[in-house]
Amino acid sequence: MEDEKLSKIKKTTLIILLIIFVVILSIILLMISYRNSNFSGEDEYQKNRHENDNAKMPIYTTIYFNDIDFRFFMNDFKGKMNNLIKSHFKNNHKTRQEILDTYEIKEEDEDEKSIDNLDKLWNRFHVKNPPILLVKYNSDKKRVTIIKDHRYFGGLFFLKMGGEITDSKPVTIYNEQYTPILSELLMLRFGLFWYTKNNKSKITMNPKNKIERVNFSLNFNSVKTDFKVRKQTIVMVEILKLVSNSLTINEKNLNVLTPIAFESTTKNYNNVGGIFTKYENKDTYKTYENKLKDNKYQAIATNNLQKIMSKGKDARNSIDVVFTCGCLVPNDRNNNKSSIIKSSTTSYLSVAHYPIYIVAMTIGDKCFVTITIMTENISLEKLENEIYFNKNISKIDI
Repeated sequence: MEDEKLSKIKKTTLIILLIIFVVILSIILLMISYRNSNFSGEDEYQKNRHENDNAKMPIYTTIYFNDIDFRFFMNDFKGKMNNLIKSHFKNNHKTRQEILDTYEIKEEDEDEKSIDNLDKLWNRFHVKNPPILLVKYNSDKKRVTIIKDHRYFGGLFFLKMGGEITDSKPVTIYNEQYTPILSELLMLRFGLFWYTKNNKSKITMNPKNKIERVNFSLNFNSVKTDFKVRKQTIVMVEILKLVSNSLTINEKNLNVLTPIAFESTTKNYNNVGGIFTKYENKDTYKTYENKLKDNKYQAIATNNLQKIMSKGKDARNSIDVVFTCGCLVPNDRNNNKSSIIKSSTTSYLSVAHYPIYIVAMTIGDKCFVTITIMTENISLEKLENEIYFNKNISKIDI
């Protein structure tokens, strides 16, 4: 009787192992097929937003500069933009040529020059139906706005562009990594994580097309920590703490998606992965850094998953915060050109599929932050008070 029982267990185990083998083999074949066809889930998501949601696709970045020779700066910037477009789109000659033929760098018109409020300025740019890439500048206010169609431009281009402006380079750019079996196991691990975690967002989206923005700079070097942690962690925890403390609901924890930029080696435009974490109001810098480290594998797993499926909307619907965290370090530490930037603001005009979007751009020893709010579950008054009483933060009016 016991031998029969043991035989059944062995048979069941064999069947389970066979099923796992078939699943992994199927995913490998799918991966090879889709990778050869240059499929990108994130590209599909951005395309669907434009076609089905009629979303305004440009990402707007407005930079104010300190006292510099602005005419010389713009002449230099034009040459750098040409070179950047050529190198960034090296794998897609047709798109590269289209952008080079159509993109523009030109001065703001008289009406645009009179506008200080960025939301009004961006809406005015939008009315004129900007091309795939447009740069508008204001010599008097030392202001440059870069308008990038998100179907073609992701965070990596913005990082590279910031590097050109400030003579610096991104801290980390991932390269695509695909190792048969190991990559499939990482994807299965992520799938298990995804279907067992609490995906439900407690924060509700705005019932109407309404966006609020808050902008500030963070002096992360002044933040005291008990343990040695990365500055990225300090930046994320300081900002997430502000958001959590400003919520008007009892739930103070946040489901966070951190997009990770990958260097494009094929013809895709938005080549990204993502790390999913839960920020808890009680988190210290160390505990949150451990969460980031534990889930680091997800960046490669989700980047590979996006070669076979598009789940961008589902992923975003299950989280509270999309947190883009870029970091640039000077090429020459004795010549920190980040000091030329007075402020940097990045956002968009259409309500997204998630309640909160955060961009934190660290350049040298400065971190410029834009929080885009698409929920009524945040008290702007509370948030501004949190910012006002934080000695490491300086509010920037937009």
